[in-house]
Amino acid sequence: MTDTTEITAHDIEGKTIEQLSETYGPPTFTEFVLDNNVGEFRVGLLNHFDKTQTAGGELVLKEVTFSLNEENNLTVWFHGSQYLRFLVYGKMADF
Repeated sequence: MTDTTEITAHDIEGKTIEQLSETYGPPTFTEFVLDNNVGEFRVGLLNHFDKTQTAGGELVLKEVTFSLNEENNLTVWFHGSQYLRFLVYGKMADF
């Protein structure tokens, strides 16, 4: 079982999806277009881009989610191969 309190940006930054998979197990993948109408779960991603970038509807991001244990997930977002941010959250979270 992964201790979710110990995951930091240092553990994620600079790692490829393959390297993260070695640590956290097989992920699920989603690709989506980031725009200014993003929901609460993804709203922090807007801090990485200016409004003209998100208004164009051309920013395709990859969302990679790992099941850490029975209670928690880890989601990591990438723009191409560039790490943007991560979130550890309870599987019962309602975003």
